[in-house]
Amino acid sequence: MKFNATYITPLFALYAGFFGLPSYGWYEMLRITITLQAIIFAWVLHDKLYQIPTIFFIATAILFNPFAKIRMSRSDWEVFDIIIGIAFLIANFWLITMDKQKKLGEETIINQNNSHLINKNEMLQKEIYDLNEKIKDIIQQHNKELIELKYKYNMLKTNNESDELKLKRVLDNANNEVSLLVEQRFNVILSSDILSLNHALKKAFKNANFIILRFNFINCDFEISTYSSEPVFECGHENSIKIFSCSKGSSLLTKETLLELKDIIKGELKYNIQFPYNKYQVIESILEEQRNFKHETRIYTYSTI
Repeated sequence: MKFNATYITPLFALYAGFFGLPSYGWYEMLRITITLQAIIFAWVLHDKLYQIPTIFFIATAILFNPFAKIRMSRSDWEVFDIIIGIAFLIANFWLITMDKQKKLGEETIINQNNSHLINKNEMLQKEIYDLNEKIKDIIQQHNKELIELKYKYNMLKTNNESDELKLKRVLDNANNEVSLLVEQRFNVILSSDILSLNHALKKAFKNANFIILRFNFINCDFEISTYSSEPVFECGHENSIKIFSCSKGSSLLTKETLLELKDIIKGELKYNIQFPYNKYQVIESILEEQRNFKHETRIYTYSTI
């Protein structure tokens, strides 16, 4: 068993009480050690919320303090030395015992927690093992399904490739049809009767200040819209494109003007023929009209004043 240094002060006090000390210097040393020990005990017991022992050791520190000395006879000090020595021994033994019990309780709690953690860890390890097995089964099942899906995908891809080739041929044919129709429709515009168109434009100016000449690319008709002033926004002209516009007193239409606007007119024709969602129906309508087409300039006038 190890000797605890805190027993030195109470043993020192008991020795002084029973046998006395050889000189005054030793009594001064006793005062200092008892005061320091009493302050330490008072602090520790105050921290543990023991009020009465705390008060006792504060009083002891005051009684034995080496600064404001209290005068008593030697016989009285010997009694106090014995009482303080016994009190210090009891307090010291009690505190050491309490610390051992506290440590023992903490070790018990730690052991219990460790045991609980070990059991919990074993359970977690078992759960992880079960989860890993389930994951392996799921992966194997998914791999099997993936192989089946890859096989089906390859089959569909083979079929789709042939469908894509067919669709590409259809789209190429449709684009070729659009180009041919654009060229044919522009030739119709270019070969139209300019004199008849200008005559119709002059007639339209009698009741309007601004006119727009449009071409219906399905029926190959010319449409004249009349306005009191230049329109800011135009709408509602399905299957037709703007060819020419002018205000009252401006120059009328000439073939040279049409040739200058060639790229713009062709661009409008191509855009409007292939833009609709039902562009194949538009192409079919044009082709059907083309089969029955008779080369003549047909003009319709629409008043929007």
